Amino acid sequence: MKVYLFFFLLIVCNGISGVCQKAPETLLINSQDLWSKKQRIYVGDTSLLPAYRKMILEADRIVKAGEVYSVINKIPVPPSGDKHDYMSQAPYWWPDPNKPDGKPYIRKDGERNPEIKGITDHDQLDKLIHDTEILALSYFFYRKGVLCQASFKITHHMVF
Repeated sequence: MKVYLFFFLLIVCNGISGVCQKAPETLLINSQDLWSKKQRIYVGDTSLLPAYRKMILEADRIVKAGEVYSVINKIPVPPSGDKHDYMSQAPYWWPDPNKPDGKPYIRKDGERNPEIKGITDHDQLDKLIHDTEILALSYFFYRKGVLCQASFKITHHMVF
């Protein structure tokens, strides 16, 4: 009986998309926790299924959207003159109305400068991080190749 059980487990573990592989090396998420959740999902732990389904639906939405994030999508040009430069602006700083060029900016406490709405670099970065995390986790749990391809598509142009 033990021999049959051993062979059954060997066949199941090698045939199911990565359930018996070692835990991934991660920086921000506990890999043992990821591994444990993957195994619990595989055996049908119903407490994790709503979150799992939500993650897969979000990954599918990201793949279908096919969005590529870039710092050149912003409206204003950075002071350097190069739209490829990351740009941010403090929300409570405004052009000085007493200076012809408005510089240096002055602080208006509690009043948000509407100029920052045109500077989308921070929003683009947030979306990139979110989408990459969802796609990577979805690929880890679901092993659907299109998720890996989509993650590559939105990050391949980055230089580290």
